[in-house]
Amino acid sequence: MVSTTGRISDKAKQNIQNLYELHNDVRALVEKYEVVTGEHPVNVLNEIRYAISHSSSFYERNDDAELEQACLHLRRAKLDAFKNLCVAIDNWYKSYRSEFMLYDLSVVNNGEYIIDVSDLYAASLDLHLMAKRLESAGEKLEIVCRAWENACISFEALQCKISGNIKHLHRTKHKKSFGRPFEFSVWLLGIIGSVASICSVPFSTPLLVVFMVACAVYTFTALFWKFRK
Repeated sequence: MVSTTGRISDKAKQNIQNLYELHNDVRALVEKYEVVTGEHPVNVLNEIRYAISHSSSFYERNDDAELEQACLHLRRAKLDAFKNLCVAIDNWYKSYRSEFMLYDLSVVNNGEYIIDVSDLYAASLDLHLMAKRLESAGEKLEIVCRAWENACISFEALQCKISGNIKHLHRTKHKKSFGRPFEFSVWLLGIIGSVASICSVPFSTPLLVVFMVACAVYTFTALFWKFRK
């Protein structure tokens, strides 16, 4: 431990304040990542562990360099946390897109929703690519971290936009699920009629009559539920 007669330098005090602020930033990002993925970011937690180790060494040796190393590890942890969250939200978005790909989302907010989401995702990808390029070019850690932060902010805005409209999305999905049987029924009736005409099958054939009645019932049921909603 630091001797009671020892004096902590002003630089060390500033580094301690930096550690406190960095820790709060990283903790918030880790919590967001865990909410999105349900997992712990191992690479970030490792950097935090290294930072704790250097912080402990400072109190044993009263060496300012230990605090500087601790700050460096937390800055790396913050960078990794931004990168992890970008990837996590990107995967979350792809799952959302897969879930709703068969449904017409242009009816949500009079078509504004789907345009906003597309623009936000495109902007997020552009910022993500820019951050990767800066990192690959060997830019300073602060510049790279700021670039990843901008990408992360954009991805979070995308997630917020989708989450804020989730009720409308599920309502659209529910309505559309009743619309698809109607389209299928019309298509099936058309096919049956065409085949019957080509093959000269009388429309009074029992099997054909059963098919057409079943399709008619299916269609009217679908229409009933569609307009009831």
